[in-house]
Amino acid sequence: MTVGMITAFMAYKGQFFDRMTSLLDQVIQFWLRDVQLARVSDIALADRERHLQSQSNHAYEIQGHIELRDVSYRYSPRERDIVKDVNLEILPGEFVCILGPSGGGKSTLPKMVVGLFEPTKGEVLFDGLTIEAIGLDTLRSQMGVVMQEDRLLAGTIAENIALFDDWIDMDRVRDCARAAFVEAEIMRFPMQFNSLVGDMGTSLSSGQKQRVLIARAWYRGARMLVLDEGTAHLDQTTAEAIHATLRAQSITRIVVAHSPAMAAAADRVFVLRDGSLAELQRPGGGHPAGSQVQPSPLHIGPDDGAALTILQGDSQ
Repeated sequence: MTVGMITAFMAYKGQFFDRMTSLLDQVIQFWLRDVQLARVSDIALADRERHLQSQSNHAYEIQGHIELRDVSYRYSPRERDIVKDVNLEILPGEFVCILGPSGGGKSTLPKMVVGLFEPTKGEVLFDGLTIEAIGLDTLRSQMGVVMQEDRLLAGTIAENIALFDDWIDMDRVRDCARAAFVEAEIMRFPMQFNSLVGDMGTSLSSGQKQRVLIARAWYRGARMLVLDEGTAHLDQTTAEAIHATLRAQSITRIVVAHSPAMAAAADRVFVLRDGSLAELQRPGGGHPAGSQVQPSPLHIGPDDGAALTILQGDSQ
């Protein structure tokens, strides 16, 4: 074998391996595209939400009366009910707090109220009307919501508070940020309310992000407010200040929390455990709006893993 033949063989060998490597890379890319298309199809081919539009031709103005009648929910037909036969009536302007152990269905219940989940049994009524009659678009336009999974979007802080409204009312943005006790910190940023927020709110701390989300819920001038662990990342002083703000509002409020301080601010407190909802009775009955309440420890049951704290009214 001559030197020329060896040189030609090595050259062809290199070309062969280069082509095979390129071919394998293309096969891997096709596999990855198949995975990406499958993820896109989960969204593109998902069933359209039902009951988006009202059954009537005019927009309904919600008063804030909410009623759950024999409501149950399960995530799949083969699983147990995460919420079972829940009956709950919330009057307009009432402040309700829901406590309970993790995994007991606390986050599922408010998602049914806002129409993200459709009950497998029972119905949710607003002012005596079903969601089908009111329409999800009308319902959500009059409801402020902060869920555990909520995220900020890429844009400015003002845009996030106004939820990218075409015409942002900066006075209202500042008022809402002030009510959420985040305005002073925003004003210390170089661009203030025009400061850019990362795709997942990475330029803000967890507590700042949570307060911006609360300000966003207030910006809409909602008649109902739903918070799911809305103050979980806040320090005690700031959390208590927001509790007081919630207490002073006259809209209907549903709050899911682990905090005794949040429960102390509510008009009524419920415990959701193993899918069943039960109201905690205060000694001497409930307390009127504006009353001062102090928590007193009470063990709800040995399976809770921790003592839940409920309140003893001390009206003034």
